[in-house]
Formats: sequence, C-alpha cells, structure tokens
Amino acid sequence: MVSCVSITGENIDDYIKDHLVLLFSLRKSRIKAKKLAIMEAYFALYPVGGIFIKNGPLGNLKGVFSFLIPEENMAQALSILPTIGYCNKFYLLDFQTNTPENNSDLKNVSERDLVWKGKAFRISNFYFQDKGIYEKQSVDNRKFIILQNNKEKVVYGYRGDGSEMGRRALPVEDARCMVNLSMPGRAERLLDPFAGGGGIVYSAKYINKKIKVFSVDIDPVVAPGLEFYGSNHFTGDSSRVRFPAAFFDSLVTEVPFSSNATVNIIKAINNLKGSLKKDGRIVLMSSMNQATVLKKAIGDIGFYPYISQKVNRKGTDVAIMGWIKSYDKYKKLQAISSTVKSIS
Repeated sequence: MVSCVSITGENIDDYIKDHLVLLFSLRKSRIKAKKLAIMEAYFALYPVGGIFIKNGPLGNLKGVFSFLIPEENMAQALSILPTIGYCNKFYLLDFQTNTPENNSDLKNVSERDLVWKGKAFRISNFYFQDKGIYEKQSVDNRKFIILQNNKEKVVYGYRGDGSEMGRRALPVEDARCMVNLSMPGRAERLLDPFAGGGGIVYSAKYINKKIKVFSVDIDPVVAPGLEFYGSNHFTGDSSRVRFPAAFFDSLVTEVPFSSNATVNIIKAINNLKGSLKKDGRIVLMSSMNQATVLKKAIGDIGFYPYISQKVNRKGTDVAIMGWIKSYDKYKKLQAISSTVKSIS
C-alpha cells in the first residue's frame, strides 16, 4: 500500500476522483509534535488505506496536515478519529466545486488558500473530539482503584507516590499516540511492562475494545486499578516475568524516568523480546537523558527504529520512540518514516 504521495496539477484528478481529503489539526498541547502526529495518524488510518499528502493543502497554517482517504472507507475513518491523541479537530476538503469556500472554524484562510494544485475546494468542519470524553479520561479525573492497607480504595487523579520511581501521570494524548504508533487495529495482544496508573492500558482498550491487554508492575498498590481497566495484570519485576514466545504484537510503555531505572528497563526489554511476534513493535516514552542509551540497547538486540521524537510535556522534554522487530516491515516503513523525518 502507498503510504505517502506528492500531488501535482497533473496527477491531482487521479487521486481526488475516488479519495476524499481530510485535514488534521493538532491539539494545542502538542502543536510542536507534528512529526509524531503524522506517524500516529498513518498507523491509526492504516486499516482504511489512509495516504499522507507530503505537500498537502493549507500548508501555510500552523499545526495541520492532510491525508487521502478512500471515499468508500470514510465511515470507518470517522470511527477512528475519536481515538487519535495528538489531533482533535478534523476538516473535510470538497473538491467537487468551482467556488472556494470556508465553512469551517479555521481563521485566516483566504480565498487564495482555497485553491490547491489548480483546484478550488470547500472546507468544512468534519469531526471535533468531545472535550468531555477527553476530560473524563484524563489522569486528574479518571477513576482508579488502589490497594491500601490490604483493602481496595477508589481514587481519582492517581499520580503514584510522588517518588522519583513512582510518578504515574501519562497524559491522554500521549497514551493514545503511543498505542496508535503500535498499530492497534491489527493487534491481538499488547503488553505494558511498566503499567503504573494504567494510562496505556486505558487508552488501548478505548482504541480497540477487542485487544487483549497485559500489564506488569512491581508495585502491588496498582494491581486492582489495572484489572479494573481490563488488563490481565501481573504484579512483579518485568525483567523476570515470563510470557510465551511470539505472544505479543506490541510492547507499549512509559518507562520510569529515573536514570537509576535505565539498567532495569534494558533488562526488562531483553527479557520480553522473545515474547514479541516476528513483526512485533516496541513503543516507549522515556526521559531525554535515557533516550540515547535506550536507542542503542534496543537496536543492539535486533529491533529497527521507525520513529524517535522529542516532546515537550509541560516544560519537561521526553522522547517517544518506536521500533519494529521485522527488517522487511521496517524497510516498508522507510517511505513514510523518511518523509516525516524531513518535515520541519
């Protein structure tokens, strides 16, 4: 399947005759993370044949990019948009018109902007994510269950014990983005080996209700909350826990940010690498201080990187990185990966 295209005045009709153009707009909290947002959208839209437009329309606007979607798959695409992390507004571009027209909430769009590759288009609001759902899913408001004095206790806004190793507050947009980078639409089983407060577990079940989620955490306090979110949970050390060979499609996690944890993170991934299928993926978030060491370590054990980007999370720089086990699948991702890497 073609992953990305450049459109010209000569070939535009070949694409818009049976595709619709969907414009993605980044949420303000991740406006500088365009590369990650494009990769997330690509993997999320893979089941519907989404194609990234390298030189898409309205490129003068900050924080937007566009995809071609087969017209016959638009209903299915619409069902995917609520699960996107880094974008929250989506617009439809209609080229079946001779009159440029802005029927959207986008400002500073001139009539001249509404002509692309010699074709006039009409832009309209297509889908806006529900702010209420986002707020309900946020770590501040999400219901969780912890073990306290050997009894289960319902809490809201659980952020761990506040220690260097016990911070557990993954934002909704990052959790969704990371799960989407692992291509959840094609996954049967996903593992979070440092599950904490369950941000990855919660988002994985929200994105794909059919996916079987497994989690590991050394802290027994979080076990009932992770099970409440629908995970098959194991309390223990991820560097020692055992799973069957070729069992998981992906490993997705926010690792402990402490530099003291880096060695154990590498041990855990070494322990779990055999439990990933031959085309399995690893997607993780780490501190920037850990990123270089983790990149090398995961590369050394036979995984190939397809995304690595810095994200500023409320003043804290973190890295989101993705690898794939299959070299053949890695090569197939080179077109989209290299294209996105070159975007400013």
